[in-house]
Amino acid sequence: MQRFIFYSIFLFFFATACNKDKIVEQNVVCTDEITFNNTIQPILSQSCGYSNTGCHDGVSHSDYNVYAGVLEDIEVESGKSFYNVVINGALVMPPGNTPSDRPQELTQEEYGLIKCWLDNGYPEQ
Repeated sequence: MQRFIFYSIFLFFFATACNKDKIVEQNVVCTDEITFNNTIQPILSQSCGYSNTGCHDGVSHSDYNVYAGVLEDIEVESGKSFYNVVINGALVMPPGNTPSDRPQELTQEEYGLIKCWLDNGYPEQ
């Protein structure tokens, strides 16, 4: 009987001690200051999985170094639109097979900035 009580107490504390930590989302304040040139292009350049060669360099996909290249993907009406890929997570960007010395994922703040920019009409300057 004592073993039963001991194991019951142990199991209770073990089960209640294990919980999943909640991800704290950083709230990004949407302002008119979020533009492609000042905010978004640097995020895209720094988070490119292949140092801007091979993915979004204008050869195999749209050129994300320039506003027109991103605009082309924003305004496409498909599941592969910029919004659907980046914000809704239709594809993981940067992809999981990027070199280890390159960024592996966008931060919550970067996602927030991109979402604000898109929601505010994606201004260039």
